[in-house]
Amino acid sequence: MRYVIASMICLGCVLNNVLRGNMTINILAMTEPLYNTTTKAPPDYGPRYAWSAYEQSLVIGSYFWGVVVTTFIAGVLAERYGARKVVGVGLTAAAILSGVTPVAANYLWLSIGVRFGSGMAMATISPSMQSLISNWAPPNEKGKFLSAYMANGLGTVIDWSMSGFIIEYYGWHYGFYVVVLILGVYAAAWHYIVYDSPKVHPRISTEEKEFILSKVIVAPTKKPWPPIKSMMLSVPFWALTIFHFGLLFSLYVFLTAAPKYLSDVHHFDIAATGVLSSIPYIARFIFAIGFGFLGDFMFKRKLMSANFIRKGFAVCSHIIPACFLIGLMFVGNRPYVCITFISLALGFSGAISITSLQNPHDLSPNFATTIFAFIHTFGSTQGFIAPLVIAHFTKTKSSDEEWQYVFLIGAAMLIASAIIFIVFGSVEIQKWNKIHGEKTEMKLLNVSAPLAEFEKAEL
Repeated sequence: MRYVIASMICLGCVLNNVLRGNMTINILAMTEPLYNTTTKAPPDYGPRYAWSAYEQSLVIGSYFWGVVVTTFIAGVLAERYGARKVVGVGLTAAAILSGVTPVAANYLWLSIGVRFGSGMAMATISPSMQSLISNWAPPNEKGKFLSAYMANGLGTVIDWSMSGFIIEYYGWHYGFYVVVLILGVYAAAWHYIVYDSPKVHPRISTEEKEFILSKVIVAPTKKPWPPIKSMMLSVPFWALTIFHFGLLFSLYVFLTAAPKYLSDVHHFDIAATGVLSSIPYIARFIFAIGFGFLGDFMFKRKLMSANFIRKGFAVCSHIIPACFLIGLMFVGNRPYVCITFISLALGFSGAISITSLQNPHDLSPNFATTIFAFIHTFGSTQGFIAPLVIAHFTKTKSSDEEWQYVFLIGAAMLIASAIIFIVFGSVEIQKWNKIHGEKTEMKLLNVSAPLAEFEKAEL
């Protein structure tokens, strides 16, 4: 049953990106061309709206405003009350809002409001999955469960590849309606299959339940509220937060604007744009799996300390992608070289599977969900910062020259945040991890957190 739960976590992360990136490609078919230098009429995919570059950035970015509002709250609620209810409500709301998006598009501010609500609804997924992983994954299987997060890029691959063809043959309205159907089926499956822990699952075998409970310290039904003040005063916590923040600018540049970049600068049609824009996310998923295996191998063989591995792989997740972003400034009108550089940049960023995705478990096993929720909330502000930055530089013209400034800003953020994490980050369990009145503490035996084995040591 735990592998079924892992599959549901994986699918949830995939669908999270399906809805997140859905508007990015649909908006190309929904709006009047901003830089139409020919007299040829744009293809008829349905009604088109005269939204400016700034207004388009608001529609796309409003989703991430909703993510910022909800993510931290969802993480705390999932940790305290369980992920099943939190995600279930979010999925239902997201399906309804996606269904009304085509109608809302007739009014700019209503469209922005619907996307804002969609972001709030889907923001329940990422932090809640951490709570499920804590209760269902034995220590030596946590890496496999956490790799599900890297599958979120496959959601972008599926959506952009699928939407491009759906729009071309049926119109942009159906780009939203298909997502409603998929979300509805998944929400029904979620309510039937997923429970917060093996203790309460009605269909798990006795043998598997006993095995998981012998390996995992299942969180109490209601944990105490997290030590927010202590977290806010923790230097390693803020180093991790800034590290995650720096990466997400570049990720959201490509998530929110890769189709625009390929369409405006390299002049691909909408079907080709959807397919080509998804290639970097396939690369990211493949690289993430490779980095995961490499990290596990290094931990098990004790080739390096946990601290060295976390910070060493920060070079892979941040510094190397920054080099490829800088390289994009010099490749000129060579579209397939650009796609290769973008794919390699996102590919190497997959190393976060053993850096920022695992470091919350290093700092506080008891409050890893809350930590992840906070850093993802803070980082998700890049989801509306990136579209505004892009709109600023491309408001009158969208050519290779304007995009160079966007890539340079992304590279600078990656390098600066990596340096901060390398200098101030930590893999030590923080003092504020301890729950008041707890008679035992988690003591690290094998430094490969969260793949580490733990023992309970009496105080």
